Amino acid sequence: MVQFHYARVRSVQSYSRAVYAHAHRVVWGKKDIVIPLSAGSATHDAIARSRLEILETGHMFFLSDPYGFFAVVEQFLQSVVLQPSS
Repeated sequence: MVQFHYARVRSVQSYSRAVYAHAHRVVWGKKDIVIPLSAGSATHDAIARSRLEILETGHMFFLSDPYGFFAVVEQFLQSVVLQPSS
């Protein structure tokens, strides 16, 4: 499964430049035993203008820490909405 994930990370690099022009949040669970944090770091490294957010949970952080996940999403959305348009 991890090999499949790394293949998907590499495929991110083939997306159009328009996708890379936007900010991204990569959210990962620090205790994820399904897909390790190193894969989250690789995903973050592969996407320009990304920010890696690490929650103190496992793979399904949106269920085990919904408030933490919501806080990350809310902060991201506020940062996007409040950015001056070019």
